[in-house]
This record gives sequence, C-alpha cells and structure tokens, in this order.
Amino acid sequence: CDKTRVKLPYIVNIVGFSLGALVLGAIADHSGRKMILLGSMWTACILSIFQLLSEEYISYVFFMFFLGVLTGAVHVIAIPVVM
Repeated sequence: CDKTRVKLPYIVNIVGFSLGALVLGAIADHSGRKMILLGSMWTACILSIFQLLSEEYISYVFFMFFLGVLTGAVHVIAIPVVM
C-alpha cells in the first residue's frame, strides 16, 4: 500500500469535518440543535459499523468523509447544548 492511499482517508475526513461543522452547524442554529445532534450521533454510529465492514478502499474513503461531516457537526453543536 503506497503512502498516498494511507493519507487520503485522513485528508478526506478533515475536509468532511470542516464542511460538517459549517453546514450542519448553521442548519442546527435555524432548525434546532437537539434533533440535528441526535441524528448526527446515531447516523455516525451506524456509518461507523458500515465502515468497519467495508471491504473496498473507495467505500472506506466514502465512509471516512461522511463520518467526518457528522463528527464535525457533533463537535460544533454539542458545545452550546452543554453550556
């Protein structure tokens, strides 16, 4: 496995994290934080199981991106909910 194949999922995860924080954070401000937070957490749980079972590299990268989006949303939304 060459080094670019190792780095790509992590880069995609960070890009997804940034997009999720921006997009889903703004949506949560307008539509309510609780439902977006719970939906993001449950969807991340389900996608992490699918990622665990993925056999192809492209599906692994796909799941890393969407897990990054959902994790970014959880990080941005959870702080105001706790405070």
